[in-house]
Parts: sequence; structure tokens; C-alpha cells
Amino acid sequence: MYNNNNNRYNNKNHNNNNNTNNNITIKITGGGVNPQMNGRDFTNFIFKKTRYNLYNWQVPPQNQQLQGQFYQFYGEVNSKNVAQQLCSFSGMLKYNNLNPPLRFEQIQNSNANANSLNQVSSNTASGAGKVLNEFVMQRYNPSAKMLNLSNFIQDPVLQPTGLLNNTTKLTLGLLKIVDLLQKNSGVVIETLDLSGNGFKDLSSIKDLPLILPNLVNLSLSNNMINRSALFSIHWKNKFIKMRELIVMNNPMCSSPSFQSDIMTAFPKLILLDSQIVRDEAKVQLLYNLLPNTQTNAPGKLKQFFFESNDIGSYTTQFLGNFFKLWDDQLNRQQLTSLYQQESQFSISIDSSIPPASTEKSDQHPNFNVYNNLNRNLNKLPMSSSQTAMKNRVARLYKGNMAIGTAFNQLPSVKHFLLEDPTNYSIQNVKYSAINGMIVVIHGYFEEIGDPIDKTNMPKSSTSSNSRRGGRYNSYSQGTSVKYGKKSFDRTLCLIPGENGTPIIVSDILNIRSYVGPSWVYESEKKDPITPPASASSSTMNANIAAPNEILIANTPEEKQHLCLKVQQYTKLNQQWAIMLCEQSNWNYDLAIRGFNSSVANIPPTAYQ
Repeated sequence: MYNNNNNRYNNKNHNNNNNTNNNITIKITGGGVNPQMNGRDFTNFIFKKTRYNLYNWQVPPQNQQLQGQFYQFYGEVNSKNVAQQLCSFSGMLKYNNLNPPLRFEQIQNSNANANSLNQVSSNTASGAGKVLNEFVMQRYNPSAKMLNLSNFIQDPVLQPTGLLNNTTKLTLGLLKIVDLLQKNSGVVIETLDLSGNGFKDLSSIKDLPLILPNLVNLSLSNNMINRSALFSIHWKNKFIKMRELIVMNNPMCSSPSFQSDIMTAFPKLILLDSQIVRDEAKVQLLYNLLPNTQTNAPGKLKQFFFESNDIGSYTTQFLGNFFKLWDDQLNRQQLTSLYQQESQFSISIDSSIPPASTEKSDQHPNFNVYNNLNRNLNKLPMSSSQTAMKNRVARLYKGNMAIGTAFNQLPSVKHFLLEDPTNYSIQNVKYSAINGMIVVIHGYFEEIGDPIDKTNMPKSSTSSNSRRGGRYNSYSQGTSVKYGKKSFDRTLCLIPGENGTPIIVSDILNIRSYVGPSWVYESEKKDPITPPASASSSTMNANIAAPNEILIANTPEEKQHLCLKVQQYTKLNQQWAIMLCEQSNWNYDLAIRGFNSSVANIPPTAYQ
């Protein structure tokens, strides 16, 4: 692309291990991108912030033609998915805290895979396309729904294509033909044999789930694949119907983690190299019990609600990146690039203590670290005096500099959106008035450390008179700071910015006492069981457990939610929780008693 002596690596040192023809070019502009930059430091910075590597990068040369006022740094990533993920950080990172924020852009038509595929399919009827098409049809067994592409790299029939010396391009061409035959000729493929083709990794077939998402049986035996972790990297949870996988006679088979890596990548896999690795009946039962978000009846509350699929995908990706930076206290300031001079941010503390009967609630919350930021208008004086008005205005932070100052006064926290999604609920609707959207997320975070700016931190005190009010005025609980879990509700108003980068117009963060999951399944919300009125009712009540502990499941939906409830209490994994429920005839009370009586005999592998 460019030759520049400032590069700290030559191609030999920072080249992608995959075939470079498969890579996608990323253009980066912004503060700190110039011919004098240190390419190694810059790519290390990108990896640290995004966890994605850039390959074959080039520092901009002195004579590079500027785009606007900016130099362009070019690098490559090894898949379209990685390119999209990397571009989602556009406008969110600052290199050496220099303005403007870095902009990531995928260079159009740079995907060599797509170009190779299109080149094969656009050949004339007498060229490579025709040969590949005939070859695939000869190898296809319609009655068995099987395509045998074993040892195709040695098949003389493909000699006229001129691709036998380029395995990657030949593989891409065959997959393109398979894709076209499925779309245009109604070909159905459930079994695919790719054995004996010399694959060293999955780079040339990484898009196989997009072409054959309903594949049931796959053979990759007699290749040279040396890392079983590649299956999770490229294919985890992508083959939703994969039942059997054959990978024998690959170098990776000697790895101690081989089987666990494969089972992690394919959660429904039953047979691995012709050996049973899971109980098929239990797997089917398990997936029948798992929640199906697509079958929610209209009008019912949903844990995740997105007005359309496109903004749903965008929202989850945005929030994942947002909280990743928010939880990294040293880099939280990177988020200020998403706020503009008219953007607003405020915090409201709901200091009321939940009822003691509320499950998993914090009865002794401490909000002292937030006192100087709290803009709860029910707590602040609402008089018309200048002092009261200034106090209310001062706690509404406007502009990215003021917002950044507020961020530094908040403690270090950890969200668990990816690790514990059942404890979060997200809603997203379009806001046509400003061509934007409203995103609301409910969940919890854990406070883990002091703020960066401790100027307004409360001083420790042992005064017995420091507590004010009662149950519903508990945010002045002395002056000592005690960290713990907090529930929160956060409302973001987003509008599109340059190059698709979102701008946060309004950010309202409500923090409250921790009260357990933000999402409770309907079948868990059982009405209290009222015993029949009789002279002996008081005696009966003494022997009846709390209503929320008695649950007998009959329907599949009730069994599904009972299993989740048992898991929540016992911390057992799904397979053991189902077995416990089955042995207890789907009676919650009996299941918990059985667990408590045999907990000493349960192996460690039974737990989550």
C-alpha cells in the first residue's frame, strides 16, 4: 500500500498468519495519526482498547494526500465480522488523548474473499464457473442431502479451472457455487465432507455457517488443522443444528483441550469422531426448556424489546462497547467523545429501601459517594431562591467537558451485561422527532473502587447523629463510603453523527438499592397460595413454606421457568438442574429439599 521507513515492523514481523488475500482493509483517521507516529504503539493501543489485532499496517508517508485535514493509517483485519466490530468503536477512542477521536472505516470492495468469489461466479459458461458447477453437481447426493468435497484439491477434473495451485481461491469458488445452487436450484445440503484438503486453519471456510447454517453433519478429517480453539473463534454457536463432527487425523486432536474446545463451539453436538459426547435426549429436553424470545405473545412484557431487528443489533453492539469503556475507569473519558456541547448528563439517587420481603434486596444501601452529584428533584430544595436554583442547575452537566468531570467523580464499577444477561432488560424505540432513538437499560453493577477525582468524597465520621431521616431518606447514612451492588436504570437518547457514529444527546442515570434481577419470568410471579378457612388453618400454615417456594410445574413453559429458578438457587448447571427437577416430579419444594440433603455428594462439575 505504502512504503515508509517509520514502520516498526516489516511484513515479515506483523503479517497476518492467514492468507492476506482474505483480509479486509481498515482506514483510521483522527488525532495522533501522522507520518511521525509510532506504528507499533498505535496498533498496541488499538488492541488494548478493542481486543482486535491490525495486520499489515502502514504508517502514513510524508507525501500522503490528505483527506480533509487528516492523514490516513491503514491496516487489515482477517474477517468482515471483525471489521464491523472494529468500526463500531469509531468516534469512541482517543489516541494519546488527542482530538479528534479516531474514526474507523472499512474500505469498500477490499474484501478479497468476496472479490475471489465474484470472479469465479462471473466467469463465462465455458470457464471456471461451469467446471466448478459441474463438479459440485457430480459430488452431490440429493437423496442423502450430502455433498462430498473430500480431496477436491487433487481431483484432475478441476484442472481446467487453473485453481489447483491456489487452494484458498478454489475453496471460495466451490462455496460460492454451493451458495448459488442452494438459492437458484433448490439444493439442500445437511451433510458436508471436506476431508483430505490440506486445511491448516478455518480461514478459507470461516464463512461456511453463512452458506450452510443448517448443516447437521460435517467432516474435516485428514486435514492439518492444529488449533481446536479456532472452532470457537470462527464458529461458536453458529451451526445451530450441528449433530456430528469428524475431525480425526488433525494435529489438534492431540491437544488436552481438544474435546472441550469443540463442545464449547457446538453446544448441540452429539457425536465427535463417532464417539457420543452428549446425551441427545437431555440436550433436546434442555433446548425445549430454554426461553424462546421469538415466541413471546404480543402484549406481554419482554426482557429485550427492539422496535426493529436492525436497531436491536445496533443497540446491543453499542451498549457492549459503551459499558466496556465505562467499566475501565482509566479510559472512561474516551466516552466523552460521544457527547457534544449541547449534550446533558445527570444522576438521580432513589434512596428508598426496598421492602424486607423483596428477594435478594440490599437493606443497608450506601449512596454517600453520589451525594454531590445527586439531582433527585424530590430531595433537592425546590424553592425559587438563587441558591436552590443554582444547586439544581449545577447538577445538570452540559457539554462533554463538564460530563467528563462528572464521570471522574463516579466510583469504579463493573457491569455484567455479557456474563449475566438474565439480570438485565433493554428497550429501544425510534424517536422520529430528532431522527434518533431512545435506549433504556435496567440492571445492576458492582462498585469496586474509589473515583479518580476524590475532591468531593465524603470524609469518614463516627458521629452517631450523622444519619438523617428514616427508611425513605437514607442517602445520608453517615459519611463513610461502603461499596456494594447497586441496581440502575439508564436512559440514553441517541442521534446519528458523522460516519454513523452515535451522539448521546441525553444521558439520565438512576441509581437505587440492589433488588435482584431486573427481569423476572411471568411463571415465577405466582399469586400467594391462600389455604382454605378452617379451624385448623393456623396449624396448616405453620407447615407450609413461603408461597414463592412452592411451585409444581405441569406445562413446558412452567417447567422451563422452574428449571431457571432451581438454577438460580442451587447454582447447578442446566443439565444437573433438569435432572434434579425430573427426580422431584417438577416440584420446586421437593427439588430444593433434595438438593440440600445431597449437596455433599454433588461433584464440582455439576455447578455453573
